[in-house]
Amino acid sequence: MLETTNTKAFIFASLLLVAAISCKRPQKSQFKANNDVVLDTIEYSNRYFIDNNNQNPACILFIRYIYPKSIANSDEKAVQQLLTTCMFGSDYDSLTVDETIARYWENYVLNYRNESVQYRENLIVSSQYAQTGHDHDHDDDHEMDSDAFFSFHETLTDSVVYNHYGLMSFQVRLSNTKGDNPAFVTNKNLVVNLNTGKNITEEEIFITGYDTALQKLIQSVLFEKNKVKSIQELEDLGYFGIDEIIPNKNFLVTDKGIVYTFNAGEYSAFPLGAQEILLPYDAIRHLLRENTGVAMISKL
Repeated sequence: MLETTNTKAFIFASLLLVAAISCKRPQKSQFKANNDVVLDTIEYSNRYFIDNNNQNPACILFIRYIYPKSIANSDEKAVQQLLTTCMFGSDYDSLTVDETIARYWENYVLNYRNESVQYRENLIVSSQYAQTGHDHDHDDDHEMDSDAFFSFHETLTDSVVYNHYGLMSFQVRLSNTKGDNPAFVTNKNLVVNLNTGKNITEEEIFITGYDTALQKLIQSVLFEKNKVKSIQELEDLGYFGIDEIIPNKNFLVTDKGIVYTFNAGEYSAFPLGAQEILLPYDAIRHLLRENTGVAMISKL
């Protein structure tokens, strides 16, 4: 009987100890790493020849649109609208994905037809000179009005750069080529808070005065990236206005830090292309607002 009583007492004491340890153990974080998002991809390509004659120059459009088809515990329609605006522009806010792409193609062809008016005029002039047996002058304008010059190619794509802890970072890339000229490329970034269905702004991430504080850091990254030690050396490489460079709101949230994109022509010559500036969390953590998703990510 005594043995049974001692056994019960031991079990009871053990249960109390387990309960005490359990109470002191930190609760599992509700800050979920993986977003419950289902992505879908639409690819679209089309070609239009001037006057619908396949012997004439043409414009070519290619679109690859990656978008969230469903998001658990979030308004995927709101997120889709933000991404559509970022990718295609505000004129397409009220349209479905399929309607947006169809309308975008129509507008692309319309703009191309307007620009190809000069091409038709050149054909008429060339025909008239041919009938009279005279050669027209081959000046710069006529060189630019060649078939190659009126061949346009546009590629519009997006990618998911980050998709964790209630945040999604998208980058939209637009590439335009006209004739034999190098492609003109622009990148637009979008960061969405899936808990609110709204885009995240710099002011939500950083404390007051962040812009001037980040200026020196951005400059330092450019120095290191180009292996130089001064703004003058950067200018010798094709950069400009670096002494006044500030965050441009075109940023991404990643697992390593905040990435700013400065497109060609902003602070650098076009041949240098877009500049991606990574600001590591270790370097900017003191500038982040407390209790925000980005601040929490920076401490992981």
